[in-house]
Amino acid sequence: MFMVLYTFLHWFLVMKLNLLSPSRLLVTIALPVLLCWIPALIFINLRINLLSLYQTRGNVPMLYFLIAAFGLCIPTIFAQQYLITAVGKLNYLKTIDDVRSKLPEKYFNVKSYFVDKENASWYSNSNLSGWHNDTLNVSVYFICPIYNGKNNPVELPRLWFGVKYQIQMPNGLRSDIKEDRTQDFYKDSQKMFQDKDFRNFNYFEQINEGRSYGGYLAAVNNGYGLKLKDILVFEGKFEPFESRSGDKLWWVILSYILFSFVWGVVISIPDIETNIFQDQLN
Repeated sequence: MFMVLYTFLHWFLVMKLNLLSPSRLLVTIALPVLLCWIPALIFINLRINLLSLYQTRGNVPMLYFLIAAFGLCIPTIFAQQYLITAVGKLNYLKTIDDVRSKLPEKYFNVKSYFVDKENASWYSNSNLSGWHNDTLNVSVYFICPIYNGKNNPVELPRLWFGVKYQIQMPNGLRSDIKEDRTQDFYKDSQKMFQDKDFRNFNYFEQINEGRSYGGYLAAVNNGYGLKLKDILVFEGKFEPFESRSGDKLWWVILSYILFSFVWGVVISIPDIETNIFQDQLN
């Protein structure tokens, strides 16, 4: 119920009515993690008290409570990831400039466009991930103007096209090895970008938040000497539009089934405190 209610509110308030504009990190991860404790405390914690856990099993009730909270949180997080990619129609346009009249739509099939690779700029950054910051992620963001055709306007481009490349390596490697791999990655990324065919995309996806958007914005400002606070940037997709969500829906279903099974197993192990159960009935 928590997953369904939260997903509906996300869709209705944020996507349909546009009443709220939270960041993707907040709405997909932070809020589910924070809010899942409320129904866990109100509804599930009371039922945990019915189980014979306190007299013989020490702090096991807290473990049960954590399992319940995670069982509410994890499927909800996966559901938001799926919702973001699944909601939205494919808009068919004649030229890339027409996307401005369709905003805030996110997906576009464009008949006429030209990606100006000759005036591209790029930006790179790195960050650590993993439980113990044991993985180094190095990213390169290429950005270039995108026009209706080859007759490029003189003024500052209004639309941008972005391509991201990323590599991961163990953070425990020696500094010289990490530096060599990073430099090789930069060279390989530049070659892949120059060799990439930017024609015949199945659709474009607008990127308007998140780490990728920040990287593209930095590439524009650094490469063109600007101080823009926002841009219209798109990534090209070759895969079919119908497969944009990948296996996200399966993760929602499998995580829900898994936690339901685990919860069913753990609550079947202890006995029920009949005295407490009778008191609550009375």
